[in-house]
Amino acid sequence: MEEENKEKERAHFLWSGNSTHRGWHLVGWEKIITPRKQGGLGVWSARLANISLLGKLLWALLQGEDKLWVQVFTAKYSSNASILGAPVSNGSSHIWKSIVKAKVALRDGFNFRIGDGASSVWYCDWSGHGKLCNMVPYVHISDTTLCLQDLLVDNNWELSAIHIPLPPFVSDLFNLIRPVCVPSLSDCWLWTGNSNGVYSTSSGYAWLIDKELDLRHQRDHFNWVWKLHCPDKRILSIALEIVLMLWKSGLTWVLLAPMIFLILRVVSWLRLNFKSDHGTLFLATIWWLWRWRNNMCLDERKRSLEFVLRSISLANDEFLKFLSPQGRSLLADVRLAYWCPPPKNHWVSGFSGFIGLGDVLEAEFMAFFMGLQASWLKGFKAVVVESNSLEVVSELLNGFSAPTHLYSQLIADIRQLLTRDWVVELRHVYREANRASD
Repeated sequence: MEEENKEKERAHFLWSGNSTHRGWHLVGWEKIITPRKQGGLGVWSARLANISLLGKLLWALLQGEDKLWVQVFTAKYSSNASILGAPVSNGSSHIWKSIVKAKVALRDGFNFRIGDGASSVWYCDWSGHGKLCNMVPYVHISDTTLCLQDLLVDNNWELSAIHIPLPPFVSDLFNLIRPVCVPSLSDCWLWTGNSNGVYSTSSGYAWLIDKELDLRHQRDHFNWVWKLHCPDKRILSIALEIVLMLWKSGLTWVLLAPMIFLILRVVSWLRLNFKSDHGTLFLATIWWLWRWRNNMCLDERKRSLEFVLRSISLANDEFLKFLSPQGRSLLADVRLAYWCPPPKNHWVSGFSGFIGLGDVLEAEFMAFFMGLQASWLKGFKAVVVESNSLEVVSELLNGFSAPTHLYSQLIADIRQLLTRDWVVELRHVYREANRASD
């Protein structure tokens, strides 16, 4: 309730300049708290910010940090389970209730990573739902010393090694954990909202706002619009989304001289035109097509084609004046980089692979690993590896990765390959100049 009141006060202040008087809300609150890269104003939500800050306390408890307050709270509230499985009991302190509230909101963002698999199957809360010894009628005497690594066979769970029948909901808990053992690392909890696996307030808030506004699966086609030097980027982004919607419905075929759609995806077509010598004219055309469509749907006074063409010409002149006194086009902001295909008969080998469900970062690391392996087996002693992923190249050149990194074992395997008797140079290149597709 207090957080909701704070949100209302912030909204009143934004629109009236006074937290106690309500003003006219010209933009919905959801648009205000939407991140700028998604087209919003990027104002932080007080409620989600509070939860993300409490997440720091949650992370300290989950990692069992050597702090007095962590030891006190663990002994008092979560001695029989991890913080993720600890309940709120009668007489709990206000701080503990707040931490549990943050736990409920952030729970899906934490994953247990099996390292050496030394965690006890029965007496460690590796599932986040409590210790398994409290979920079964009894623990067979032969199973008391079982560790997670004892149940892993060829990266699969071998639950038949347990001497008692497991309830179905207990068996399902094993399927929530990726059955891969990493002997060089210890078992631990990771935060999936950050590539290094460590929770931070900013990554917690970003994860919460994505979940709150359902932005995680939103199309990311037009983020490049915000990097352009042009006015009304918010309006332009909406216009481009509308063009994409019209294209899907078939209307764009009538409106936009569509022959190029036969060979290009619509997003590629939009980007290509935006970065051409006539980028400003294209911008003005898209904008006025959107306005003309609205006029036809909502206004009784219909605008003629001649009026729209004249308006496009005037808007193009305004855009050129805005961009620079010399009237440069958007082409000046394009990186002059491109891919040079290898000469004929110079192709040596290629590779491909399947990693299953993952993300782009994992695919980039796996491409490095498989590419280096393939090069070593071919007998090359001097190799240049180019990638358009700056994060991956920087991580590999850094020389040290936190053990909590989501792909720490894969990074360690790549670095082991780099230490062999050969010369490998890692380079970051722009996406336009990337020679390989991973």
